[in-house]
Amino acid sequence: MVANVLDRQFTAHRADEVWLTDITYIDTAEGFLNLAAVMDLYSRQIVGMAMADHLRTELFENALDMTLTHRRPPRNLLHYSDRGSQYTSMDYQK
Repeated sequence: MVANVLDRQFTAHRADEVWLTDITYIDTAEGFLNLAAVMDLYSRQIVGMAMADHLRTELFENALDMTLTHRRPPRNLLHYSDRGSQYTSMDYQK
């Protein structure tokens, strides 16, 4: 089992030190959509997101891809998620 490195210490000293990821759903006129987001803990801003009508890994990859298009994190970035199957999949880990 992987240690909880963040250990509920929700502070960061610089941008791109810690990214938090999560999903939620939004009720739209056309039905529910799932929103995957990446937040920079330092600025508390959403730095990447994607929406879809499914919860397949590609939704989460798209949110991360959007983030990486605009940000270049250091190698020691802490990427924190809830260890859901989408985040722990081989495709997302690549």
